[in-house]
Amino acid sequence: MIPFTLLPEKLLYSISKSFLAIGRFLSSFFPLLATWLKQAEYPYSPREFSAMAFVAGLFNSLFLFAMLNLIGSLISRDFIVIAIAIAGAMFLFTLLSILAHPVIVSMRRARQIDTNLINAVRQILIELHSGVTLFSAMKSVTVGYGEASVEFKNRISRIESGTPEADVLVDASASNPSNGMKRVLWQISNALKVGSDVSIALDAQLGDLTSERLEQIRRYGQELSPWTMMYMLVAIIFPSLGVTTL
Repeated sequence: MIPFTLLPEKLLYSISKSFLAIGRFLSSFFPLLATWLKQAEYPYSPREFSAMAFVAGLFNSLFLFAMLNLIGSLISRDFIVIAIAIAGAMFLFTLLSILAHPVIVSMRRARQIDTNLINAVRQILIELHSGVTLFSAMKSVTVGYGEASVEFKNRISRIESGTPEADVLVDASASNPSNGMKRVLWQISNALKVGSDVSIALDAQLGDLTSERLEQIRRYGQELSPWTMMYMLVAIIFPSLGVTTL
């Protein structure tokens, strides 16, 4: 979904086809836009998405400009200069917000994947130790693990369509927004290529993921302590002292 636009996405895409040259020019300033779009699962090329951002910004600014001039005419005031300034600011805000939105979506997806990644990898490891094939082990985690299951389900669908496992995993590690998932898929792909035991690689990766999660929890606790102290000062101690003083 394209945010910050008054136009429906299909109509916006249709109109943007006339502005692909501008979209190509704008996308040249964002060399990572193709990666962001792939990680956010947007079905557009960088120039198409940039053209859509331009059209959305242009429409929003023109709409706001017309509304301000209409208000000015109703109250008999000249708002032309203010309208131009506000419309220009609206154009830039809409354009930059839309171009930055894939980054926000990919970061949100990365957090959602990381939430259940350790449990999903642990189940795959258990399946492999019990003698199940890698394909069946990956298929067993296509449900029940949130966004991580969605990622594994997409890879399983491509494998079932005839694409080799190693190629699917390499492509997934390049387009996935989660660094943890990238490392897991890369370890599986590397183990398949060299013919080593996948369970050994996954076991080591699971230990790394668990250590990183514990470190994140520890850092979060350290960051939370000053905020907790500040909350106690502002919400508890200062009001209590103020009441006592009064």
